[in-house]
Amino acid sequence: MYTAYLKGSLKLDKQGYWFHNEKPVLNKNISIFFNRHIVWDEDSKEYYIQYGKGRATFDYEDTPYFITQISINKNITFLLNDESEEELKNSELFLGNDNSLYAIVKKQHYAKIQKNVFQILINYLEDEKTLRINDKVIKINEKEKENF
Repeated sequence: MYTAYLKGSLKLDKQGYWFHNEKPVLNKNISIFFNRHIVWDEDSKEYYIQYGKGRATFDYEDTPYFITQISINKNITFLLNDESEEELKNSELFLGNDNSLYAIVKKQHYAKIQKNVFQILINYLEDEKTLRINDKVIKINEKEKENF
């Protein structure tokens, strides 16, 4: 497998925007490509952008996954920046160091809930630590987001 070491030149910022050599990646299709190909390597404990037999390292300021949209029907479904969907389950929300909200996605990874989704969720606050959406009660855990 070929690895391009792009740490220091390719970065995902804490709001979910890509930068190359400190300049924003303006082409949305390239950003979507990067997001869709983020993988976790358990051996190296690092995220990569992987495509075929090649992969690239990158920096990220917070987390490589972001919740960009929410759908509230019978279930509560998040759309992630990689365009995958995740159903929200109980006890999967956490408050981060900067009072940002995170959810556990892909079984073990943190995804930052972007402001547009956060603004929808605050309409369902029952109290500071509880959301009530339809018949579901979701606790916001006090445990702060840990480093990976």
